[in-house]
Amino acid sequence: MSSPLHQIEIERGKFLAAGEPGQIWNWESPAGRWRWARRVGLLTRHLRAGAEVLELGCDTGYFTWELCKTGASITAVDLSDDLLEIARSSVAADKVCFVRADAYCQLVQANVADDRPSRRLSRRLSGHQAQVRTVKRLSSSRP
Repeated sequence: MSSPLHQIEIERGKFLAAGEPGQIWNWESPAGRWRWARRVGLLTRHLRAGAEVLELGCDTGYFTWELCKTGASITAVDLSDDLLEIARSSVAADKVCFVRADAYCQLVQANVADDRPSRRLSRRLSGHQAQVRTVKRLSSSRP
């Protein structure tokens, strides 16, 4: 199943993978480092070892690595093979499971259950029902 949005995300992944994501996202500037630290604090403030985290759109694993430092178990999802390859090589942690899937289709449309990545994501999502309900609620207005 390929939609225009799906293709845009694939192309975005190729663009990021070919460049320097830290510079593209401007994490390297003084203001970027401040934003980075603030976001990491927001994401990790309440996490403890053993927590289960669902990260949708993990990109190159920048935040995945920070989430791992808390001792949480991470399910990191992205649509882009290119970005997942970078994430896997830069985040070598036992408690991370990287999954290639279209999380929007899997969580909201639920009509791709016969797709192998989607089945794998479904199994991983079984412990994340509260997060799944939140994603569905927040995505209900998305075209």
